[in-house]
Amino acid sequence: VINDGVVSIGSRCFENCTSLQSLTLPYAGLSADYVAKNSYPLVYNLFNGSVPEGMYSSSGYGIPKTLTTITITGGTRIPNEAFYGMTSLKSITLPQTITNIGNYAFYGCTGLTDVYINNSKANWANVTIGSNNEPFINAAKHFKMINIKTQPKAVTAETGKKVSFTVKASGDALTYQWQYSDNNGKTWKNSTAVSGKTATLSITVNESQTNRLYRCVIKDKYNSKKATSTAKLIVTPAITGQPASVTTTAGKKVSFKVSVTGEGLKYQWQYSDDNGKTWKNSTAVSGKTATLSITVNEKQTNRLYHCVITNKYGVSVTSNNAKLIVKAATTTASTTVKTTKATTTVKTTAKTTAKSTSKAATTAKTTAKTTAKSTTKAATTLKTTAKTTAKSTTKAATTVKTTAKTTAKSTTKAATTVKTTAKTTAKSTTKATTVKTTAKTTAKTTTKAA
Repeated sequence: VINDGVVSIGSRCFENCTSLQSLTLPYAGLSADYVAKNSYPLVYNLFNGSVPEGMYSSSGYGIPKTLTTITITGGTRIPNEAFYGMTSLKSITLPQTITNIGNYAFYGCTGLTDVYINNSKANWANVTIGSNNEPFINAAKHFKMINIKTQPKAVTAETGKKVSFTVKASGDALTYQWQYSDNNGKTWKNSTAVSGKTATLSITVNESQTNRLYRCVIKDKYNSKKATSTAKLIVTPAITGQPASVTTTAGKKVSFKVSVTGEGLKYQWQYSDDNGKTWKNSTAVSGKTATLSITVNEKQTNRLYHCVITNKYGVSVTSNNAKLIVKAATTTASTTVKTTKATTTVKTTAKTTAKSTSKAATTAKTTAKTTAKSTTKAATTLKTTAKTTAKSTTKAATTVKTTAKTTAKSTTKAATTVKTTAKTTAKSTTKATTVKTTAKTTAKTTTKAA
């Protein structure tokens, strides 16, 4: 098997390969250029040499008799006289790319029975076949095109994650080989992953693999092959901790934090005042670190924040959005107002109570004075009456005595009332006490007078 990518094949490369059974070539000649120019036909130049009698299939060209199967994997034409006289050739497989078969290309291939064409019958009808190719024309045609139904898709994943590339294809006895390229498809290497020879490639990725291309080369039992389209792998830094929303009051200092795993990380915090439609870079000192710390005001309420993280390979990932809610700093002021109001109320109540007490004390004093005056007057009247009626009868004296007692009781009751009032409304002042004393003295005087 000579793989694709070989630029040229040396003359007499297979000379004396007397046991060669099958041959896979990237083109039907010594090079693609020779094929295009119909120069150096394959049959004359790959095998030309001496082969022992009975071991050759084409007299004079050194083609071994054992060679029965040939597969061509590339090129657009089979040149003139390419397989001229190969009587041992039984089957040949041609790629989808073939558009022209030269004159005498299969002349003398009397053993050819099967032609496997990696193309549709409709497309094959457009291929030009030159003269003197009856063995080829009469052989059975098998259109066994590898049909890729689902191409692998590009993948973006965080570093350390497991990803998969999948292909779905139809054909006979398909085999798979995943390949990757680190130079945008210029060269390809076979994947050595365990799943590298299956329809689904599964790998754990790291950041160094970012921008790597993947494809799968599919072959069937006829050695026809077909490659999938390429799929790009993008590996981003891994965010392990997202920023959380914050509710606070104006004037407070708050922080938004993001935790990330990656290589050569750079941070840029951004904010949005229109619910994420547009974003602006934060100019805070900490705006290019993993933790954004800012002092907030009420104008920033409902503002969204997120962080854009970029690794050393130029791949970026953006964190989730976190919302900032800023409330007016009114709680402390309200408490002060309420406390002041309560203090004023207490003070007013105290003043009112004091005024009431003072008023009550004044009233008590006035009442005591009035009672005292009344008692004095009563006592004077009794005294006068007593003098006037000194010669009165026993009945008159008894009446006076009774009157005096009644007056004394009234006076004592009045004094008691004054005492009770003073205790209830004031913690009595000195003057109130004086009133009490005066009232008692008056009562005694009245009793004596009686």
